[in-house]
Amino acid sequence: MTAFNVVKFDVKPECVTDFIALTSSFDLVPGCIRRVMIKTGETTFCTIGEWHSTQDLVDGRAASVSNLEKMRPILNKISETLGVTDAVSGETVYDLPK
Repeated sequence: MTAFNVVKFDVKPECVTDFIALTSSFDLVPGCIRRVMIKTGETTFCTIGEWHSTQDLVDGRAASVSNLEKMRPILNKISETLGVTDAVSGETVYDLPK
């Protein structure tokens, strides 16, 4: 069964263009089927990753964290507890037809 992860980012206002360019340059992590970015506000974004399985998502965490390290300097801290990202993930419950 496929799995998804969603990661919320708050980008420094002067770095929005750099953030989009940087994140769009990242290759898909092995096991990831696709990655989509949505703009949720002037400086806030979410990425949504679709994975072949929960295990692929788990196996891809190190590479995902490596990508995060490249963008960390251009992100605002979301909170003291969360740091610079707010991430959730889980297995697909249903996928309605198009």
